[in-house]
Amino acid sequence: MITIQHIKTEAFNHFVSGETSLKVEQFIKKLEQKFDLSAFGQQEKYNLVYSALKSLDGICTCLAQDHYVLIKPISTYSQTIEIEGDMAVLISNVINTAVQRLRGDDSLTLTDPLNITSEDIHSLALMAQQTLQNYNPEPVSLLDEDDDKEDEDDDDSDSNDLIPPFLKG
Repeated sequence: MITIQHIKTEAFNHFVSGETSLKVEQFIKKLEQKFDLSAFGQQEKYNLVYSALKSLDGICTCLAQDHYVLIKPISTYSQTIEIEGDMAVLISNVINTAVQRLRGDDSLTLTDPLNITSEDIHSLALMAQQTLQNYNPEPVSLLDEDDDKEDEDDDDSDSNDLIPPFLKG
């Protein structure tokens, strides 16, 4: 089932991909390729898209009927988030553990849990993206120091495949 949040995310992704305008009819066709919209009539589909685009007020505006444009380049938008201490420590540990394992140096500390930066979140997102691209149905943890040694002998996969390329260098 599609939600307004799905449509909002797809619209934002549309603009992030480099597009500066969005035509509702073409956008609905893209949504139909990705989501099952057969339960909705044409007007309901338009209403869903209009609702999602209305929630992007301040990012895009209606230039003409069914044609939305970015107000300013998407790269100029930023967000401020509040991260609780335990989440900051988890983010820091994931990034630092991945880098330390990769480089074999336990003295490396790249992420400060008291000062999580946009670059740290970017690194975490790239690690997640790389992990999803190399997804193996068997659970993998970058935090578990006590990996099951018996399984390593039978495993032909390279554990470095889970580390994003930018950390391998």
